Amino acid sequence: MKGAVAAGHPKTAEAAMRMYELGGNAFDAALAATAAACVVEPVLTSLGGGGFLLARRHDQAPVLYDFFVQTPRQRRPAAECEFYPVIADFGTAQQEFHIGAGAIATPGTVRGLVTTHRELGSLPLREILSPAIEYASQGVRINTLQAYIFGIVAPIYRATPAATALYSSEALQGEGTLFHQPALATTLDWLASEGDAPFYQGELADSLVSLCQDQGGHLSHDDLANYRVIGRAPLRRNYRGYDVAT
Repeated sequence: MKGAVAAGHPKTAEAAMRMYELGGNAFDAALAATAAACVVEPVLTSLGGGGFLLARRHDQAPVLYDFFVQTPRQRRPAAECEFYPVIADFGTAQQEFHIGAGAIATPGTVRGLVTTHRELGSLPLREILSPAIEYASQGVRINTLQAYIFGIVAPIYRATPAATALYSSEALQGEGTLFHQPALATTLDWLASEGDAPFYQGELADSLVSLCQDQGGHLSHDDLANYRVIGRAPLRRNYRGYDVAT
């Protein structure tokens, strides 16, 4: 199997290439890279986020898998919401972000991974998640780029005791630090065994909704249980004789 990989971190690319070495297809590689990025690029990619996957099989039209986050259906009164600004300092500029339980949307990454794996993948889900589980449990050295990004968003990761417990002990110590995420490894292992059910209707869903309800968020069990990945027709244009989909 021949394939090419472009990624934002060497370990993300490594996870994808391991799928090719196992005989997997390009979709296996893309999904393994996504899961790995949640571990080694946690500021940019997360199981609590969402995204898109533009896929084309050789004998079919391209499909855009939309698993972006969705706004919770029910809104709490503003006075009850935990929703407040923090400033990220880029050196030459500053940007205001809003954080807190009130900023949590319905996550799509996990259902996106499982749905696209079911429809496009060829390797077992556990095989696809194996590199990410390994990186989370054994730890990964924080490289120059990740150290820079962690520094920018440090106010977010220091804003709550829970975030501090997850990240500040290692992630914010700088380049070269070995960053372990045992809880994330356990979650990924669980998903490898049971798919997305625990995240959207099981124990993980219960924990997420409980946090939101107790700490001023909007997310509900209905939001999670009713979340679906949408297959969309991508935008297509002809460019110099080539059909370009995006």
